[in-house]
Amino acid sequence: MAKTQGQRGKKGARGTKGAVGKTGPSGMKGAAGAQGLKGATGTKGATGSTGARGRQGRSAVPTPPLGLPGVYNQIERIHQELGIQLKRMGQLQAELNDVRTNVQLLATEPK
Repeated sequence: MAKTQGQRGKKGARGTKGAVGKTGPSGMKGAAGAQGLKGATGTKGATGSTGARGRQGRSAVPTPPLGLPGVYNQIERIHQELGIQLKRMGQLQAELNDVRTNVQLLATEPK
């Protein structure tokens, strides 16, 4: 229809600007910027007062050497303690395996 009406004429003068309308809603908050540089370190404070001085001389009676039977007893106690610790680690491992299987079941369960 426009082609049958011929050439368009010159544009007229621009109209006056209308009144300012209502401000629209504010948009979403943008992403946080990069973290700034670390600030300067403060000045070092004064050193506190020192504590009371301890007694001079020996503070404990020297222990006599254990000898061979004492060393064997120490080794036996350490061996027993290691056995207890290994047993406890096995118990914890079994509990951890149960927890892992429960978590896997929960993860694959349909919602």
